[in-house]
Amino acid sequence: MLKRKAEIICTCYKEIQNYPELVMQLVSVLQSQTGTTEEQAVKKVYAMYIFELLSEYHLPQDQIV
Repeated sequence: MLKRKAEIICTCYKEIQNYPELVMQLVSVLQSQTGTTEEQAVKKVYAMYIFELLSEYHLPQDQIV
């Protein structure tokens, strides 16, 4: 389910061509310390799915670095 949500988010950002904002949100999610340990783990898995999709299909190499 998280992977499908990540695909939808990446598709939306592709349409509006605003990847820098999405990357900033990913960093924010990964740095967040709110919620239970389980909630934090789910957030991190979700963020990693998005990053995986961005790195494979959407972002040029220089933006990934």
